Amino acid sequence: MRESMSVINTVRTDQVKHTAATDDGQALLAVRYHIGTQRAYEESNDVHTITVDADGSDSSEVLVTVEIGPTGSTTSYLFSGDGAAGAETAAATLGDLVDELNDIDGVEAYVLNGASDLALTSALFIDVAATDLSKNFQEILYRDLSAVFASAVRIGIPEVRDSGRIALVGINGTATGVTNGTLTIYRDDHPQGGTKTELDSFALVAAETEYINQARNEPSIYRGPLLVEIASDDLSACNIKVRTRNVEY
Repeated sequence: MRESMSVINTVRTDQVKHTAATDDGQALLAVRYHIGTQRAYEESNDVHTITVDADGSDSSEVLVTVEIGPTGSTTSYLFSGDGAAGAETAAATLGDLVDELNDIDGVEAYVLNGASDLALTSALFIDVAATDLSKNFQEILYRDLSAVFASAVRIGIPEVRDSGRIALVGINGTATGVTNGTLTIYRDDHPQGGTKTELDSFALVAAETEYINQARNEPSIYRGPLLVEIASDDLSACNIKVRTRNVEY
């Protein structure tokens, strides 16, 4: 069915946020446990949780643990960047972790506000207590923003992980305490089989800046999902607004 012009012409705004004192923004991963309506009730499990330990792996790097099963008899799935311990499965990147999670019966995951090639071979994340996965998608896995001067937002049509066409109308915002760095636009279509592709890049500027400002009738058109990422080595905060709209097929 053809979308109405009111939907197509509506501009939406997403934000790339970074505050060194706040670690619960720009989640990297969305995950849920869902057995589906066609599965028998007795096939469901009492426990379906995910836990993040920033330095819990055998190599003192981030460890992601999923527990699935009946109370008292769960199965543990452990994922680390290098899979150093015998019980740990290697997931060197965020995309690798998503692939491994999707291989667990009943678990569904997708990459959120991070690049699919983001390395998980470090402890630069924050701890997350056991989180139940049975209610909708849970946003989880956060970088330690006091140690990592990078943030990103993923934009897709119709959902954040989807590959509909996107009109990029504008990007503007501020960055505090920055003297270097970049703002980069990628197409990153994991898990559809593609690779991260750089589309454009700008020097990151402290003052309010329009990186892109295009006429509504002549914006750049891209196949999503897009990833807008900021990266620096001296950033204390940023608030970058990304304006997009749907495109009629």
